[in-house]
Amino acid sequence: MTKNRDIAQQVDDSIVEAVKKAKESLEPALVGVRAGHMDLNAQRYGFDASRNSWSTVNEDAVSDKTFWVVKIANLSGQPIAILMDYSMHPIMGGKNSLLTGDLSGVAEGFVEEQYNEKFSNNKTVALWMTGTGGDQSPKLAKWHEEMKDSVASIALGYRVMEAEGLVLGAEALRLSTEITDMAGTVRLEANQSSFTCAVPPKKAQTPGAGPGGPGGQMGSTLPNPIKVPIPEPTEKTIRLSLIMINQIAITGLNAEVFSDLYLNLRKASPVSTRSWIP
Repeated sequence: MTKNRDIAQQVDDSIVEAVKKAKESLEPALVGVRAGHMDLNAQRYGFDASRNSWSTVNEDAVSDKTFWVVKIANLSGQPIAILMDYSMHPIMGGKNSLLTGDLSGVAEGFVEEQYNEKFSNNKTVALWMTGTGGDQSPKLAKWHEEMKDSVASIALGYRVMEAEGLVLGAEALRLSTEITDMAGTVRLEANQSSFTCAVPPKKAQTPGAGPGGPGGQMGSTLPNPIKVPIPEPTEKTIRLSLIMINQIAITGLNAEVFSDLYLNLRKASPVSTRSWIP
């Protein structure tokens, strides 16, 4: 527990330090957005009748394939930040329990390396946001179901992870170069709201008792699964957040959003779906 607290504190301190550096480096900037299409995700769980078991992917179910890119550039045209958004858990590790940036880290690193090489400096930062990934996994995540928990299996997993991350990074670069209609005058708005709702009573469950957790169909082979029962809460507080950059809406909440909910929210949104980011 102490180690986990140390890591959490390190992350918090890094965020504060990043905000301080950003404030010290403020400069005039332009902002633009563009949407592409990436068929790399699929619903996380589906019943495979041929194997009489649950599968990690269900390609017949609903998925949002939109890949969003927001570019913030200085007046000379060099990107200050590239924000990527895709509806998918960026997880390809399988049984590997090591800390890793996974798909998102590969995509971010590729974008930063390409732009920083082009402009011969280290001023471009790439950021990843997981959109409605509550029910979405990489389509290629199924590979680890058939692999053994071995060094060779983990090494192969990293190769698949890097390949898919590079595809996402390359598409982010393509979309960012096509963003030419950029705004120099920006209206920023932000708001946050919370509400509490009751949770129907349930029996205490083992952590991760669902298909994806320790003790579940896909998680029973994870290293050192936790066996201590966790009592279900009687109520939960949901926090909704919104940042508006002109007509670019960046929303968030402290839960995993499923695709159907997101698509209904996007349909009801007063903001154009061409510039709406989950």
